[in-house]
Amino acid sequence: MGNLKNVIGAGGEYLCGIELMRPVQPSTSMPPGFLSDEVGCLFEALHFGGKEPTYDYVVYLLDANAQRLGPFFFLQVKTTLKAPDTTGAYALRFSARAVARAQAMKTPFFVGIVDRSTIRRERIYVKGIDAGLPTGITRLEPRHDLAEDAVKIAIYNEVSRVWALRNNPPLRRLL
Repeated sequence: MGNLKNVIGAGGEYLCGIELMRPVQPSTSMPPGFLSDEVGCLFEALHFGGKEPTYDYVVYLLDANAQRLGPFFFLQVKTTLKAPDTTGAYALRFSARAVARAQAMKTPFFVGIVDRSTIRRERIYVKGIDAGLPTGITRLEPRHDLAEDAVKIAIYNEVSRVWALRNNPPLRRLL
């Protein structure tokens, strides 16, 4: 198999980043500050590259002018050539240790799977990491399709909500 697994995985990572940065169509459910009749880019996805153990991207939320707002989230991308199992779920290996590292970041964190089982018909599904999850993730059900604008808007709104609840004290030293 050689390097094929790495090439397939890297391709899935890039497909996911491209999908995140694809503009959403105008809708009445656009996040605050976006006009309901304008196409908008909600995210800027920065790929780390290499073999990071926990995350592949840091994804910034953008304002209506495509400027970073401050809130961001991390994303780990897994890629598969296998179709979902008989229950409709994908096998996924995101260990309990990886979940614990994601939770320790105290930042919104998502895991995604890129289904490359059908050539040129890739599907990307995402799932948020629950702050109270004590185990790893072994399956991902295809509930949140990243190609759907409503899913992107829901991610944007959820990450905005989480950051609005944070109480980060300002630095006092080394200024």
